[in-house]
Amino acid sequence: MRERAAEFSAEMNVINDLRDQADFLRPYDLIERILTRHDGRRKLLARLGSEAEDGIDALLAQAMAYEQRAVDSLTGFLVWLETDNLEIKRQMDTAGNRIRVMTVHGAKGLEAPIVILPETGAWRASAPAQIAIEAERAAQQAERERLLYVAMTRAQTWLIVAAHGDPGKLDDTWYDKVRRGLEQAGAAPHHFDHGPGLRFEYGGWAETETDSAPADTADAPPAPLDPHFHQPAPRPPRFETLSPSDLGGAKTLPGERGLDEDAAKRRGRQVHRLLEILPQVPAPDWPATAARLLSGGNDAATGDELSLLLAEAENVLTRPGLQPLFATDALAEIAVTANLDALQGRRIHGIIDRLIIDDARVLAVDFKTNALVPDTPADCPDALLRQMGAYAHALALLYPDRRIETAILWTRTATLMPLPHDLVTDALRTTTIA
Repeated sequence: MRERAAEFSAEMNVINDLRDQADFLRPYDLIERILTRHDGRRKLLARLGSEAEDGIDALLAQAMAYEQRAVDSLTGFLVWLETDNLEIKRQMDTAGNRIRVMTVHGAKGLEAPIVILPETGAWRASAPAQIAIEAERAAQQAERERLLYVAMTRAQTWLIVAAHGDPGKLDDTWYDKVRRGLEQAGAAPHHFDHGPGLRFEYGGWAETETDSAPADTADAPPAPLDPHFHQPAPRPPRFETLSPSDLGGAKTLPGERGLDEDAAKRRGRQVHRLLEILPQVPAPDWPATAARLLSGGNDAATGDELSLLLAEAENVLTRPGLQPLFATDALAEIAVTANLDALQGRRIHGIIDRLIIDDARVLAVDFKTNALVPDTPADCPDALLRQMGAYAHALALLYPDRRIETAILWTRTATLMPLPHDLVTDALRTTTIA
């Protein structure tokens, strides 16, 4: 496929993306990336049917279980799967109005409210097959009786044993064995809709009982409740997680004109999407990839709008000084969360657009699509400085032995603006938490 990459560009894009991420993502996240970002779940279900849902979810559960037992690594997860004798049984949703058809072997370990053995009578086979059956009948008899026991003990409430047509005269079918057992247990004759049979029951059958209160107690007053049942429960304390991009303050420079807030956010999402994905594909494929990325949804773009968005992204990606931000060792869309002393211990959770980590420093870069770009870091809007300050403080907790740096990449001008640490820290400390 690598030699014919031009013919299989979409497939190679997926493979290259997964190879680039395999050393950094946990096994669970890598599988989820296949299922969600690369549309794997929909494609598997389209190919294999809804039954594949259980297998997909079971694999995710195994990845989560592995990560709770060992240090995360894709190689370790694969070795663990190979050495672990795992058996997964599909458990049909009991809320669905469906019938599960399966062999007795497959039923081992499962239960259902109603079990039907639809064909327990004699059956005919061709002469060669009959000879083979007779030769192994003695060995199979014990196995058949064991399977009958397995099938009968799967029922929680009802066990229905049936046979189509003539149950046969061999007197050794499952139907005959169950009939003899019912007769010995004292089952009563019963006429069913499709013919006569036997019925044995014990205990209370809620399906045939009427639950009604006696006439003399129907109007009795309810029992008194303890006083605490009449008191409303106290409201639990609220601990809302803060977003670094919503810590208050202006997000644009005074006098900036252009798109309204919703349109500006939409454009920001469009450019972010292009800068996240385009570095992973060859430059000649950028136009087609951009068109596919922005082909639907609320952020869909076509025509001149798509051309302008692509031009802005290409200007950023091809600027020589910005190449390290989009190298293969740069981390994209990294979630970070921490409790910050500068915010009175409140927890923040945000997504860093680009994260570069080396032995001496950690650089966090956020993409901004503002139409009006400030001349100096001191001129940056307060909201942006507070956001970068929150990232800096969170990363300092994660990497206490390294120098933490922050910067803003202004996509309109394709310029990277490093931010002084004291500037973003002072901005964060002026945040007012409601």
